[in-house]
Amino acid sequence: MVSRHGRFLAAPARLTELTLDHLVDAVDQVDHVAIMLLAPAGHPDEAPVGVGRMIRYAGEPATADIALAVADDW
Repeated sequence: MVSRHGRFLAAPARLTELTLDHLVDAVDQVDHVAIMLLAPAGHPDEAPVGVGRMIRYAGEPATADIALAVADDW
């Protein structure tokens, strides 16, 4: 939570339906790509430690936002 607080200055108490829809339902792996990092990979105790996203602009298909987030411990 330290990095999240440094970036956003606060963490939401809970996600809104609109935000949750955007982060989950809008992922089509073409215009909105999401990749989750699990570590240690292949280990029985693997857990999510990061996420990467690429969201392409509808009006500019050659332009996209890219974001990476990794847990502080990693």
